[in-house]
Amino acid sequence: MKATVTSPTASIPHFEMASALKTQGFIPDLNLSADGPGSSNWGYVNSNNEETQVIIFSYKTRPTNSNPNEPLEFNCPCKVNLSVFVSNPFAEKK
Repeated sequence: MKATVTSPTASIPHFEMASALKTQGFIPDLNLSADGPGSSNWGYVNSNNEETQVIIFSYKTRPTNSNPNEPLEFNCPCKVNLSVFVSNPFAEKK
């Protein structure tokens, strides 16, 4: 799933419903996390009955510049691209 939102800053708060995910058996997995200026990825894993399912959330803000000889910068309000990936349950290879 993808969406674009307008934000007053280049970063936005994480937007998942953590308590609902926990109720469904998903736990945060730091191996799925990465952050940088204007971007973030984080994820949850649910393992049961020898199957695993992964959900990855992310957002990315593209910096811009008004002059090709100047560094990139975030000119906010910014367009922020959001995405959510949900895997099909899969059996882990051992």
